[in-house]
Amino acid sequence: MDDKKIETKWNVIFAKNLSALKEKNGYSLEELAFYLEVDTKTVFNWLKNVKVPQLDSLVKIANYFNVSVVRLISAN
Repeated sequence: MDDKKIETKWNVIFAKNLSALKEKNGYSLEELAFYLEVDTKTVFNWLKNVKVPQLDSLVKIANYFNVSVVRLISAN
């Protein structure tokens, strides 16, 4: 399989999972950005599949939502 397709799929899955967790828990962009110590634009870009977080941010996101990193990057 093409590495670019794998990366693109991972990006899409992560953005969908983050968006679903954010909505389910009723968190705002500002709350996530504050906890993760990033700019709100960064969180917005993750949600819109413009960028993906670094590993350390993935761990923080997983901890914030009390899920595993695998859950964040896996199709449900």
